[in-house]
Amino acid sequence: MGDVTDIQDLKVKRESKRTLADELAATQEESESQRDKLIKIGMTATLFHDDISGDRVGYATIKRKEHREVWPIRSKRFKDWLRAQYVNSQDGKGVSSQAVQETIDTLDAIACWSEASSAHKVHQRVAWDENDGIWIDLCDEKWQAVKVSANGWEVVDKPDVYFTRKRGMLALPQPVSDGDWSSLWSIANLKTKEQRIMAIAWLLGALRPAGPYPILVVEGEQGSGKSLLSRLLRGLIDPNEATSRRPPRDERDLFIAAGNNHVVAFENLSGLPQWLSDALCVLSTGGGFATRALYENSEETIINAMRPILLNGIDAIATRGDLRDRTLLLTLNRIPDDERQSEAEIWHEYERVKSQIFGLLLDAVSAALRYWDSTKLEKAPRMADFARWIIAAEQGGSLPWDPGEFLEVYLSAQTQMTAQAIESDKLAQAIIDMMRREHEGGEWTGTATQLAHTLTPYVENPDFKRDTWLYNPRVMGNRLRRIAPDLRVQGLDIRFGTVGHEKTRIITLEDKGNSLSATSATPAWGEKTNGGAESWADKHADNDLSLSAKSRFLSATMSAEKSSSGADLSVVADNAGNADKHFPTLSIGPDVEVFD
Repeated sequence: MGDVTDIQDLKVKRESKRTLADELAATQEESESQRDKLIKIGMTATLFHDDISGDRVGYATIKRKEHREVWPIRSKRFKDWLRAQYVNSQDGKGVSSQAVQETIDTLDAIACWSEASSAHKVHQRVAWDENDGIWIDLCDEKWQAVKVSANGWEVVDKPDVYFTRKRGMLALPQPVSDGDWSSLWSIANLKTKEQRIMAIAWLLGALRPAGPYPILVVEGEQGSGKSLLSRLLRGLIDPNEATSRRPPRDERDLFIAAGNNHVVAFENLSGLPQWLSDALCVLSTGGGFATRALYENSEETIINAMRPILLNGIDAIATRGDLRDRTLLLTLNRIPDDERQSEAEIWHEYERVKSQIFGLLLDAVSAALRYWDSTKLEKAPRMADFARWIIAAEQGGSLPWDPGEFLEVYLSAQTQMTAQAIESDKLAQAIIDMMRREHEGGEWTGTATQLAHTLTPYVENPDFKRDTWLYNPRVMGNRLRRIAPDLRVQGLDIRFGTVGHEKTRIITLEDKGNSLSATSATPAWGEKTNGGAESWADKHADNDLSLSAKSRFLSATMSAEKSSSGADLSVVADNAGNADKHFPTLSIGPDVEVFD
């Protein structure tokens, strides 16, 4: 009896396994059938790739109603389109995720590597026209775009270029002609002509498909309307659901944001860390970020971007020289209580006038295209292409200022930012003080250690923890390179070189004859003597770094005492162990690398 039961159990198990295998086979067959049908649906779209960056990315152009749409094949939007087309063709029957993913992999491979597939450049928000015009994606439901040429502009239903859209992008207003710039002043806290010129210049620069792009920095106290102004300005050229964001955590997040936005905007900044300041400079003038590709060991994902940037905050943001060179600064005053409007009132008025303002911007872009070739700069400032673009736009007469005013305001603003930077920099102030008192119209030459000794009496409230350039030659060299452009504007040139067979590294400061400005005309402590240096070191003997720093400082300054003023340069070589005591062997050049 037991044997019969075992045989029956075995038959049941075999039948169960057979049923499971049949089900798996049926499921596999159904999945393959779904995939094949999906591939046929996908092939009704026009497949192509964008290989501008070197890495091919597959795209699909699909027809919807009376317009076409362009989506990355691996995007959620294209996957949703595939699913919807399948459901419609199968009387509401669903499709498996596996079949969709296999279809996406197949279509992407066809788009990127099929011999029949073509390559097209894909744009986001703005693009160049092959006839030197500009396309601007309105990002509306009809996928319309504005075509701007030297002869004017028009709204086009079917653009000749390929635009794609990222999540969060919003529609631009339909532009209209015959607007008035005063409609912008009625809602924006831009009270002076200089502020208005800077704001409009940034908007026009951002509508140019190629950079470098300026960085607009909006600063002001609470109640000055800086956040609202930032949103208004961005809304005129690149509206987005996330109008302004908090600063990124790292470079990767920054470049991902740049890959998904035409304008990169960050709000309520409290200064900038060094890495972010440097990264924004790269993004303004163009650069890339590489990171390991997801789920890959040896492949990299590369993001190349060049974007207009908009920042706002209460604290000073553009404090480093390289960022200041790219910055248009708007400093806003607090809005008086009797002039303050509610945000609801401002946005209501904005909706009424934004089409007119956008039309005015397009008029200026057209003028820039018309006069670009004939516009020449006698002396190119930093961000020269941007400056030339605005100067060309001035010639059209549609901007609310006279030709030539932009460059005057732009250069004046750059000079003011440089002066403010020097006033807040201890090293720059000490150099200017020392050169004005001791070497006006002349030169100072010596080592980094000697320069630190010479400058020490001119440093206000020195701090060993912060002012490390006082005892570290490497830090001194790095700091000098950063402040050199600012000092050059003030008429003081810094050069680096070597002297003697031992290639002792030296620094030359030269007053080119301009009037040097400084906040202090007298040394901070005593005269420039060894006694003054010693009293300075004694004064900071309680510092955490005091003993070693004091010993090193006094040893260096006493050995260099005679040569610190630059009077006897042969001693510089002697103190460094050089056999050659004659200064004619000095070799100075801007390309010499110094300070290991």
